[in-house]
Amino acid sequence: MEKSLKKRKDTVKGISERAKNKRAARREAGMDVPAESVFSDRLETLRFNRSLANREGGYTVADGMPEAIKALQSGSLLLHDVQEILMISDGLFHNEL
Repeated sequence: MEKSLKKRKDTVKGISERAKNKRAARREAGMDVPAESVFSDRLETLRFNRSLANREGGYTVADGMPEAIKALQSGSLLLHDVQEILMISDGLFHNEL
């Protein structure tokens, strides 16, 4: 049974912690980042997390950004090895929100 599909990295797993660490690092570097208490608001958290899309330390999103091509993962399987396919979407990702 020949497979060329390798185990893929889950780029979303741990994003909240990575985002928090990135904010702390930016504050430490003297950048203007709101206090951590601001991010108890889910909308503010989503906005910041979305700023990490297709960036180093962030997560991969197929949203039309040119940076996405560097992070896309692909592979192939022999069709007779495939029993099921599950496709999940969180809907439209608007990169200006």
